[in-house]
Amino acid sequence: MKKLKFSALIILTALITAASMSGCGIFNLFRQQPPTEPTTAATAAATTEAQTTVVPTTAAPATDAPTAAPETQAQQSSPKAEAKMLNGAVLCDGEEYYDPYLGIKFSIPEWKGKVYAKGELTNGSYSLTFYEKSNYEWGIVKEWDGMGMLFTVYTSPKEVDGQNIEYPAGSVEINGSVKYLTYFKPTDVRCNTDDENMANDYQRMYKLQRQYFMSGVVDADKNYKPSSNPNAVNLK
Repeated sequence: MKKLKFSALIILTALITAASMSGCGIFNLFRQQPPTEPTTAATAAATTEAQTTVVPTTAAPATDAPTAAPETQAQQSSPKAEAKMLNGAVLCDGEEYYDPYLGIKFSIPEWKGKVYAKGELTNGSYSLTFYEKSNYEWGIVKEWDGMGMLFTVYTSPKEVDGQNIEYPAGSVEINGSVKYLTYFKPTDVRCNTDDENMANDYQRMYKLQRQYFMSGVVDADKNYKPSSNPNAVNLK
């Protein structure tokens, strides 16, 4: 019995000696070590990884809109715009209007985009008439001729006397023949008086009609000659 106790004591002493040499206490061999807290660097790395995983980077939405072409390229590829025509009349889209038959260029800056011009050749007599836009278009719908008329210049074989509503405006040579020009302005109201806006549009254009007629410059080859009639309304 004494030998057994002595042997057990020797074994216990050996265990204690081995444990002390390994750097840990003897009792730590028999208890579970608690989990250790991660270091600050490890925590930050884990947080960064979690954020990267949970909140992915969102890409900008794609668009189907085509990239705008350079202005020069767009202009080259665009078809040339055609002048607006209505019942034989053309919308004046510039500050000047040139009639090739009469060879006259009129300066009409405030009429730009607001007035139609219509030239007609009938039985050798030519007429050029200007119409205020809104009333002319309304008259076409209503089938009423002459609505929006501002003034007319027409050719005739003889000079008018200018005693009424037709005024001599000189003469030109067309195809080798002398043609007398007559300036005519309407005496009645050529607008929709039931519509205030249309009536105002017409009045704004009409107040310029004589000035714009007299702005006409005749081509040199038309050999324009002003009229000597005291009632004449001559061109340049």
